Amino acid sequence: MATSKSLLLQNQQLIRATPCRPLAERLSVQTSSFSGLLRIGDGMLSVGKEKKSRAAFALASAVRHLEGSVTKTEGLHFAIVVARFNEVVTRLLLQGALETFKKYSVREADIDVVWVPGSFEIPVAAERLGRLAKYQAIVCIGAV
Repeated sequence: MATSKSLLLQNQQLIRATPCRPLAERLSVQTSSFSGLLRIGDGMLSVGKEKKSRAAFALASAVRHLEGSVTKTEGLHFAIVVARFNEVVTRLLLQGALETFKKYSVREADIDVVWVPGSFEIPVAAERLGRLAKYQAIVCIGAV
């Protein structure tokens, strides 16, 4: 069933997994607007709406860079979701995040820190915070 180069058609999209990547072969893409190249661990999963040559996949950008500046932070609210698991690491990462917010003049009153038991709870907490429509950004910190 699985070959060294699997081509799976799911949701009218071609999914091409690189050789010896069983995890990539099991993944499915749910959105139709998705295109480009994704990195999964040391494997690579290429997604496109039509069949492309191997060279086209190699030329696609693996990482998209978004640049900008935050100079006006008045009225912006932020949340930080932090996992307690590996707290020795996550507490230091939290301190770094808070220092960075301070560097960009974000008031402490505009930052809410939410602690969760572990990394599995991070997306649940972030989703619930996102539904509040109170925050302009939600930072998630976890270490496994």
